[in-house]
Amino acid sequence: DPGPAGLIFVHGLGVEIALWTVGMIIISGHAAPSWRMLVNGPFIAVVASLTLNYTGGHVLIPEVVKRAMAMLGDCAIPMSLFMIGATIGRLFERQFLGEMAKIGAVSIVVRLAIIPAVILAAAKFLPLPPELQKVLIVQAGMPAAVFPIVMARLYGGHPQTAIQVVLATTVASVITAPLVIALGMAWVGL
Repeated sequence: DPGPAGLIFVHGLGVEIALWTVGMIIISGHAAPSWRMLVNGPFIAVVASLTLNYTGGHVLIPEVVKRAMAMLGDCAIPMSLFMIGATIGRLFERQFLGEMAKIGAVSIVVRLAIIPAVILAAAKFLPLPPELQKVLIVQAGMPAAVFPIVMARLYGGHPQTAIQVVLATTVASVITAPLVIALGMAWVGL
């Protein structure tokens, strides 16, 4: 029984696959995506990793390669934070703050009210095990993800909007996250 850790892992895989397929289509603005857009490096990495793990092929990978991959993986979060900080610093302009109120208000309502209501309803009314209900409740309370800032910058999206959404929902979630989680746990009956 993998418990909540296994559920969080599977949830993360689903998010990664959605991010690198559907997310890429949305960011690029293409109505009809090409197969090259859908089959990209991160998507291939997820599929290859799952295949190697499921088939036991991971034991065939030399230890030096595993260590190199682990070291690169350890660099991923610090490098992402560095890129996000650089992007925020470069795009933070005077007009940015003027637009912030409108974009921030809409993003707070959508990400911290509407989406949590839908997720909490799913946790309550779908026949789910308690561990998955808990994962959904915690995810319902979280602010907008930070990585789409980098994706928007690298793949032709609108990084200013992504930054505004992340900043607004992160600041607001200091108050809303504990409320959503506490109310969600009580409403779902956990």
